Amino acid sequence: MLTGDLQGVWWLPESPDHTVPGTLTLSHEARPTLVMIGSIDPNLGLPASIGTIFGHTRDLPFVFGRTASGQSVTLADARFALRQMHIEDAESAVFELVGRAAYVGAHVHPDRATFSDLDLAIERLIDWRDASPFGLSLTPSHERPKRIVVSGDVPESVRADLDGGELLVRTSLSTSGDFHRQASLSLDTLLRLRLDHGLTKADWLEAYAGPLQRLVALATGRAIEIERMELSEPSADLRCEVVWPRKLRASEPERRFMPDELLFTVTDLGDRISERLSAWLSASRRLEPVMNMFFATRYAETMFEEDRFQNLVQAAEAYHRRISGARPDQVAYDERTAALLSVAPEAHRDWLAEVLATAKEYRLSDRIEALVKLHEWMRGDVVPQNIHRWAVRVAMARNYRAHQDPEAQPIGTSARELMGVTQRLTVLIEACLLHELGFEEDRVREMVRRASPAYRILKLNPTL
Repeated sequence: MLTGDLQGVWWLPESPDHTVPGTLTLSHEARPTLVMIGSIDPNLGLPASIGTIFGHTRDLPFVFGRTASGQSVTLADARFALRQMHIEDAESAVFELVGRAAYVGAHVHPDRATFSDLDLAIERLIDWRDASPFGLSLTPSHERPKRIVVSGDVPESVRADLDGGELLVRTSLSTSGDFHRQASLSLDTLLRLRLDHGLTKADWLEAYAGPLQRLVALATGRAIEIERMELSEPSADLRCEVVWPRKLRASEPERRFMPDELLFTVTDLGDRISERLSAWLSASRRLEPVMNMFFATRYAETMFEEDRFQNLVQAAEAYHRRISGARPDQVAYDERTAALLSVAPEAHRDWLAEVLATAKEYRLSDRIEALVKLHEWMRGDVVPQNIHRWAVRVAMARNYRAHQDPEAQPIGTSARELMGVTQRLTVLIEACLLHELGFEEDRVREMVRRASPAYRILKLNPTL
């Protein structure tokens, strides 16, 4: 991600002849912030300028700029306010624009510009790529070497066909250092997507960048962020990096992941990589609420165990609803409902239809029990032998918290007891998502037992 200060001149698209000098600051921690000497709006008079000090800020859809090096920049969704001004010298007023995102490299309309290519760098992507091409040789000995040779081979790109395009997992080898006293080799991996049609930045994030980020987060068992996102439209010779604030975590831990820290790698996707990545992108749309609730537990820096439990229970419920529907036999339900409504008095028909709308649906305990039975190896390993009893207890714990049901027993009143439930639910949903990727159940079991952080917590704390 590009960070630092970009100095240049700035203007509103509708007023290209009115430019003001300013500095745009880009950082991981804060939104793109532009500080200018003078008002970027030629129609903003002194009274209106003073008014922005007292909270009367203005929203600007986008602002154009050109840096001192000649680079085009667009600042999107910005809020404009006066920050400093001497009442006798309005021309020297200092204004501030805080945007939601910056497009470095092009002047674009953020909501309308479309791009057909995406270059995406994600934290820990090199670990997920499972590439280790470095070689080291020392002569004549390790104690007092006379010659050290470090070599590196660039892994071949991995290609996956997607609906309407393709994805490449590309790895590059680069050098760094002063080559006088210090020199080093480093590997970088990025995802390059090419479509036969253009998408806006928002559509790229929703349909591809976000789901791929979550795929790596599932594989690593950690919160993973997008390091860099570049969009381009080769036919229009258009290319820009999209910059927005986010907390990067690549330094944790400061080493390569071990095999028992990755549920799966690119290599594990095998020769079915096109099928499996397409299935994941499709599942990300179909299971969006499930993904949102599950990955919220992974990305939240702090979360009460009660909130984690609620998210995971809702994720399990939503997942089962989407794969199994609302009822065990929807056809029979529809036929019986139609028959009852046809003979019901007209005055009570609407009331009866409303009553029947939620009748005979799966109970929460039914849904959780059914999900566990899809992964039978969990019985006695992840969850107790009596699956039904455990599922009922989970549902009672949810009802006690969500509905304040006076008849529901207060299950999981301590954080420790609730932690055991949340770790088991986490393993359950991980297994469900691995199944969505098309892995066979034996492979899912092996992955979870080898690398799931939640499974490891359960095994290290058998009393949970």
